[in-house]
Amino acid sequence: MKTTKDKFLKKHQAKIKKEESRKKRVSKTSLIETSPFIRRKIRDAHTKFLLQQVDSGFFSPRWYIVFLLKEKDERLHEDDWVKDITHIRNMFYQEYYQGDRDWKNKIDRPKTIWGLEFGKTGTNPHINLFLEKTRREWDESFLTKLFNEDLPKKVKCMKSEDSASVTDFKTSGLHGYINKEATWEFSPIIYSISDYEKQPKTQSTNHQLSKRW
Repeated sequence: MKTTKDKFLKKHQAKIKKEESRKKRVSKTSLIETSPFIRRKIRDAHTKFLLQQVDSGFFSPRWYIVFLLKEKDERLHEDDWVKDITHIRNMFYQEYYQGDRDWKNKIDRPKTIWGLEFGKTGTNPHINLFLEKTRREWDESFLTKLFNEDLPKKVKCMKSEDSASVTDFKTSGLHGYINKEATWEFSPIIYSISDYEKQPKTQSTNHQLSKRW
């Protein structure tokens, strides 16, 4: 039987291991140790990209969803997470099309843009997801339950602790939301699994960004 001392040592070792993992991740992938100027430039570039996708008419976000991922010590770089996040994306669309795995070429498929970040401590991996308009029954309540309960039961890398939040852009739109939320910034985009137009038709977002920042 484990003694109190053994339990304490095990807990302490786990804490040290997690901190070591955090330091590795911060040094390799996080923006925490970069200068505020560079960090702001990178964040601004991602936000500008999103606004260009909207202004070009290619992408029309209706939902902004944030949800947590489980920490994995062996994953040190953002690229190491792409496999898990791709699985989440696949399961999401299979849910949307009642189990149909051939969803990629569906004409009515709502497009998505996925972003990954690790929070201020470097140990809080989470997804920022932009989702276009979904069918009527997939409302805010449905999506909240989907990302808090249903998907975590099927995808092991997702946390299931009522951590997901869903924001509806129906009234404000993306421009309005960004201008309203003074501290808002979008995380680095995972281009390999996101829907985007490589050469947006308009560059009008320069005006919006100058007003925003």
